[in-house]
Amino acid sequence: MSAELNFINAFAARYANDPSLAGVIIGGLGQVMETYVARTSTDVDILAPLGGVPAWTDAAHTVISAYAEALPGKAVILTAARPFTTNEGDDALMAVGNWGAATYSNFGVMCASLSVDSSVFYPPNTLISNYTLTHPCGFQFVSNSGDTQRLGGSLSQAFTTGVSLLQGVGMIETYAYDCDNLNNTALLNSTGSSLLQ
Repeated sequence: MSAELNFINAFAARYANDPSLAGVIIGGLGQVMETYVARTSTDVDILAPLGGVPAWTDAAHTVISAYAEALPGKAVILTAARPFTTNEGDDALMAVGNWGAATYSNFGVMCASLSVDSSVFYPPNTLISNYTLTHPCGFQFVSNSGDTQRLGGSLSQAFTTGVSLLQGVGMIETYAYDCDNLNNTALLNSTGSSLLQ
């Protein structure tokens, strides 16, 4: 934990006053950029004696506080995913997100798995829908439009789902593959215009 906190402080010392930095993704709460910690029942069993979900929750509070307090003028975004593949893990993610939003005005949530089939019944999306009108929130597509199976349909359909979940406020991160396709220009412009920042 001390290495993570040292990194956050060093990062903030360098960038907190940089006007070109609008926000940062909170790191250190999962195996990858998202908050995935235990992705299998074996992972859950291994982590239980090390503190399991309560230890993750405590660490999340510490790390979120460090980012939010070190970068008060910047959005600090939790890339939310199920930290543990259990109901307790889902409850912990919801509790951490609710706490972050109640405690820090610059705290926000994003989910990196937007697809046509995304809904508010997935805990990260619930947090986004709950806080998008008052906190920085958004999505990244689960894949580019070349992978229609993962995307669940067309880019236009996926944008429609995202704008609906965001209630017209927030951001949707789009893959370069789709941004570089001139056939998507009108769709990208109209979707961007429909989202308040």
